[in-house]
Amino acid sequence: MRLPRRRPKLPIGLAIFVGLVFLAVRALLSEPTLTFALDKLAVRLHDELGLTLVVAHVEAEAKSARVQMGPVVLKGTDGQVLFSADKIVADVAPLKFFERRLKVDHLEIDNPHVNLRIKDGKIAGIRPPDKAHASNDPLLKVDVGDFQLHDGAFDLAVSDKAGKSIVKSHLGGIEMRLRDRGRDEHRLRFTVQQADVRRPLDDGGEDIVTADAFGGRIVVHGDGLLSPTRIDVSEVTVDADDAEVSVAGDVVLGPAGLVPAFDADVSARANLATALTHLHLGLPIKGDANVTAHVSAKAGGEELVAQGQLDTTGVDVDNLHLGSLRARVKA
Repeated sequence: MRLPRRRPKLPIGLAIFVGLVFLAVRALLSEPTLTFALDKLAVRLHDELGLTLVVAHVEAEAKSARVQMGPVVLKGTDGQVLFSADKIVADVAPLKFFERRLKVDHLEIDNPHVNLRIKDGKIAGIRPPDKAHASNDPLLKVDVGDFQLHDGAFDLAVSDKAGKSIVKSHLGGIEMRLRDRGRDEHRLRFTVQQADVRRPLDDGGEDIVTADAFGGRIVVHGDGLLSPTRIDVSEVTVDADDAEVSVAGDVVLGPAGLVPAFDADVSARANLATALTHLHLGLPIKGDANVTAHVSAKAGGEELVAQGQLDTTGVDVDNLHLGSLRARVKA
């Protein structure tokens, strides 16, 4: 008598396992699941920082693992918009089991706009988290393989404790691209098409400085691109109104809602006649000025220290030739 032949169970079990993995991936990339995840993120942002996240539309393609969402709006505690973007596209890499992080092969953001209002060293619209109840885990633990940002804008308004405006600036036409990445750092290249800085004057007027297109490099340090702890800025040179300014330094991110700590080296070259126009001195001035300075501050603008040197050449005041002058400055 011939015994019935047993079929191997391994291929069947493997097929079931693969099928379950496929269904799990499709479920994780489905629109209801993504909407649920965004809702959870929105709740945490509101509970810890007082922010309101609004995502108008979410679309997921399970076969290509592509996620599109937008428009996206993030509002502060006062209802003012802190961040907005027309569209965010992400290509999600295959999920790895037992790994508590998400890898995004490609992340692209179209027309983002960041609007920061700083009052007395604090970022308006963000509630500092309660240290006793805030989670130590980052809001998003994500690895990004490729990153692109198109046609971005950045607005900054700084005021004193009484709310009096100190300075406003606008950057437009921002493009950014990830150039290289390592385990704990991401290197990005950026360009800015237009920039201006506005400062109110005592007579009710406004001092406006416009800048030509410029660019630079940024190195983001931290556990993934979306969880930065320190940002290095280098190779940034701005030409504006007969002046040239170069900046290089570090920005150390600290508690939410406070201006980050920073440490920077600044060098500037300017035409004195142009630089002093807003003072309305009433005397013709000629000459050039060169400034080198080191500026640093702790989080929230505390312990701001600036020290440097001013060198002037070819100085003439109302046809009085003063030649070269040098001064050391500390504040």
